[in-house]
Amino acid sequence: MNDGPLPAHSNPPVHLWLVGAAALVWFAIGSFDFGTAVLQFESYQETLPDELKSHWARFPIWLWLAWAITSLGGLLGAIGLLLRRRWAINLFWAAALDGALGLLLSQSLPLPAGAGNMMLSWLGVVFCFALIAYAVWMNRRGVLR
Repeated sequence: MNDGPLPAHSNPPVHLWLVGAAALVWFAIGSFDFGTAVLQFESYQETLPDELKSHWARFPIWLWLAWAITSLGGLLGAIGLLLRRRWAINLFWAAALDGALGLLLSQSLPLPAGAGNMMLSWLGVVFCFALIAYAVWMNRRGVLR
């Protein structure tokens, strides 16, 4: 397989669309969760346990901001990746670092009963760092503009 730069007019590799679509779905779900939590959509909120709703009500403003930057930054980064734009790398960095910092700082907030653990949230941070590595690789190959 040739790992050299692609000509500017060539089609991107198929895996770019697969990775980009996976990132788009992941961050769209996170952005949807964030939006429904902030706007308190009643039909969505009814499906959540009361403990989780009260947990979200105790979030400090910095944690809401961290959630927004991580989910929306990742969503915009995924869109940038699908558009083959270099700025996707910066947005993935913002999402990854902000997500990791937010999760570390939120360790002081007790989780409600039945909320599970933070593994899914940390998986999102790991996914962000993997997307950074992938986007940097695509940039070095000349796929991103």
